[in-house]
Amino acid sequence: SRPSTQDLDGRMKGPLSVTHFLLSWSVVVNFGSGGDGDMSDHIVPPPPSPSLPPGADDFFPLVHLPSGAESPDSVPPPDESRSVVRALRTSGFLLIKTPMIPIELQRRALSAATALLESSASGRAVSHPSDPKTYCMFERGDLEGLAPPRTGVGEEDIGGEGDQGMAITQYFDAAEKAKVALLRCLASGLGLDDPSHLARLHSENNSVLRLLRYPPAPSDAAAREVGNRCKEHSDYGTVTLLLTDGVSGLEAYAEGGRWLPVPHLEGALVVNVGSLLSEWTGGTLKATLHRVAGPASEGSETSPEVLLQAAGRGRTSLAFFADPDRGVKARLSTGGGNESGALGTEGVEEGMTVAEYIQYRSGGSDADCSREGVAFTEKEAGLVAKEEDAGQ
Repeated sequence: SRPSTQDLDGRMKGPLSVTHFLLSWSVVVNFGSGGDGDMSDHIVPPPPSPSLPPGADDFFPLVHLPSGAESPDSVPPPDESRSVVRALRTSGFLLIKTPMIPIELQRRALSAATALLESSASGRAVSHPSDPKTYCMFERGDLEGLAPPRTGVGEEDIGGEGDQGMAITQYFDAAEKAKVALLRCLASGLGLDDPSHLARLHSENNSVLRLLRYPPAPSDAAAREVGNRCKEHSDYGTVTLLLTDGVSGLEAYAEGGRWLPVPHLEGALVVNVGSLLSEWTGGTLKATLHRVAGPASEGSETSPEVLLQAAGRGRTSLAFFADPDRGVKARLSTGGGNESGALGTEGVEEGMTVAEYIQYRSGGSDADCSREGVAFTEKEAGLVAKEEDAGQ
């Protein structure tokens, strides 16, 4: 596993315009069976689902990602794919619902993660050096020993580590499919000729799943003093899929030192852009600073009562980080081969690989790029320093 002090509820590169938020066009994006050719054999429209809280869809659009969108035989609907890109261009965030990660599996994974992180016997949980939380990280190969083959285990039975491992493994595999579907839609929305272009840059399946547990404050008085439960940061891969248990506190940064609450919709996952994908697209897609706030956090637009209540509760989340193949260049050229002219970067050293970029962003120093530190981009570092000065 790859321990990290970086918190996985998101990442960003520069302040977001409140005007852009308010001008957000997106309400609900439905991936149907339209596009080039008959997609009925590959794209299955999702059933109707509850809407977001009033006003939230202006900032964090809800996207229905259908089964079959991950298939190389399918063509992501062009109009809807462009809409997804436009949403990630404005706020850097989406909510997705998909039958690839059904709500029953989400509930099992959350229960399994909570049990695993709260069990002293497992020996897997690591205490964060600065934030009040514990975590553990898994690559796909790490889960083989955690989930031995078993038969006759009911979906509700997660009493032992083997059953917890089964739930987490099944969730990992489902998130991997959803990641591929999302990357294909992004490629289509970015205007790439091949909708599988971005997905092929992730062929080594280097995704990482991080389980996080934030303990409750021991008393009401202590809860009122809780600041950031997870400090502000941006993610540094391509995309992050985040599952939470609904306990409030996740916020995204907006211009002027404002922190907007990311809504929770049961059955939906939060998607945000990592700095590497932002670099690949020349900043077209935003890697947004985010945090998990508490009652004492500065600039929060979450209700103080809501944050106080959340600080008194334990909080579990599962962050699925999509990392490209390690040998892929962090700076994609502007033409030729498998590096489409629609992708470009600024601020990345020429010749730097994805592995080297992740090592740079994470603050790590070892060969396999363990995430052992937090490194902001230059713009982010200036933004964080400005906010810290304003709060003094």
